[in-house]
Amino acid sequence: MEKRLILDKATRRRQLVDAAIGVFAAKGYRVASITDIITAAAVARGTFYLHFQSKEEAFHAVLDRFHEAFTAMAAREKARRYGNPLALQTRLRESLIEWLGFLLSNRDLTKIVLRQAAAVDPDYDRQYQQIVRDMQDHSAKAIRFLQGIKILRADLDPRFLNSVFHGVTTQVVLQAIADGTDPDLEAVADQWIDLLRMGVVRPGLPTGNRAGRPRAARTKP
Repeated sequence: MEKRLILDKATRRRQLVDAAIGVFAAKGYRVASITDIITAAAVARGTFYLHFQSKEEAFHAVLDRFHEAFTAMAAREKARRYGNPLALQTRLRESLIEWLGFLLSNRDLTKIVLRQAAAVDPDYDRQYQQIVRDMQDHSAKAIRFLQGIKILRADLDPRFLNSVFHGVTTQVVLQAIADGTDPDLEAVADQWIDLLRMGVVRPGLPTGNRAGRPRAARTKP
């Protein structure tokens, strides 16, 4: 007779959270059920209720898993020093590769947080956004320093640059998750650095008006 594997409480809870991550990512919170979770975890229904009172509580545990990992990543980012102009490019490249790697190595969890969390749990979304803002405040200080010593353009808003960085990262990750691909993170980082260094408009190109669009031809009265 095959013996049933006995796991300690913490390990069993991690197993259930792992199963819930896979189920919520595949089916979405609304469609997913407790039966789906216990089937994926290969446990009895009673085992589920020893750890969670509801599907919503299991979802919160999934979000907590991401929050802990994301907070640890944010702490490492805040410890990263951008003050040395000679190391700026290296630091930015390291940061982008690490963030992309973190999000893509936790694809199901990332998909849940970026696609579902706000709709299911607005309070969690606010908590997540606060972490992002705290990180951006740190980055903004570094950007202002580099603007002050004339390494970066002084006319660009640090918060705008942070939003661009966050948006690019999120979009690359979501596209890779949707396509099921493994992007070359170093190539992505190099393109991002080149974009920062050189911009996207060819030097010397006439811009016309302030928005860069050609002015409409005037007709004589």
